[in-house]
Amino acid sequence: MRIREETRAIHDLAENTEFSKRMVKGELSKKDYLNYLRCQFAIFQTIEAWNEFVLPHPALPRVDAILEDMKELTDNVFGYDPKEVPQSAYKYRYFMLGCTKPEEFNSHIYLNYMGMLFGGSLVAKNAPTKGNLYKFENRMQCIEAIRQLPLDIEQVKRGFEFHIKILEELQEMSNVKTGID
Repeated sequence: MRIREETRAIHDLAENTEFSKRMVKGELSKKDYLNYLRCQFAIFQTIEAWNEFVLPHPALPRVDAILEDMKELTDNVFGYDPKEVPQSAYKYRYFMLGCTKPEEFNSHIYLNYMGMLFGGSLVAKNAPTKGNLYKFENRMQCIEAIRQLPLDIEQVKRGFEFHIKILEELQEMSNVKTGID
């Protein structure tokens, strides 16, 4: 698969950020994981609410699953300081909203949903929630539907760059002691 080969280096950079390694090992505090979920909400809400993005399978939407996971960690899902979401997550949202071609939109669908379909199983094992974000009905059909999309490899790489920045900011935020576990 050409896309995998051409994005391998940047994928590995994202996977090897300190925050990613801690997440896979289950070393994040509940607050760290909640902040991660807030980033995922910002990303997936953008994709799922904006009509220019067309998900290729009805089992793909993640927003409700993210909200369910967030509810396990806090009573007030939307009552938080915007500073608790890395600015890179917002910048990525705006970047995605600037897409103009179907293959550009598809590239962000590919990056974000395939990440949950494949890498999510590693994270879910140690998540401080039930891991609803990573649970898909018809998983193989979802994967095949995404694989059929025409993509722009440069858009996938740009998306990875934003994810790396998000993960680095999340790590910086986790180093700040908030008094909340």
